[in-house]
Amino acid sequence: MSPGDLPKIALTPELLATIKQVVASGEYNSSSAVIREALEQWKERRDLLGHSINSLRLLWEDGLASGRAEEGEGMLEVLVKRYRVRGNMRGEAL
Repeated sequence: MSPGDLPKIALTPELLATIKQVVASGEYNSSSAVIREALEQWKERRDLLGHSINSLRLLWEDGLASGRAEEGEGMLEVLVKRYRVRGNMRGEAL
């Protein structure tokens, strides 16, 4: 890639200072390495988030397709009573 092909980016003074600091400390060999790793991590996070959103969308659609929702506490009482009766019929305690 020739210098004319490189994108020009504007950084805040704080970001530029951070890049200079990590290069000076020896953590990275160059500012390009810092930017490259930051972009790779951003892309990875974006890809993971996109996957999560798609997974949540599918779960939402499954929930909608499963039918009418029941109130949790009321439904829990119904289930406890039902299984108490079944347990009593078998001589088991719940």
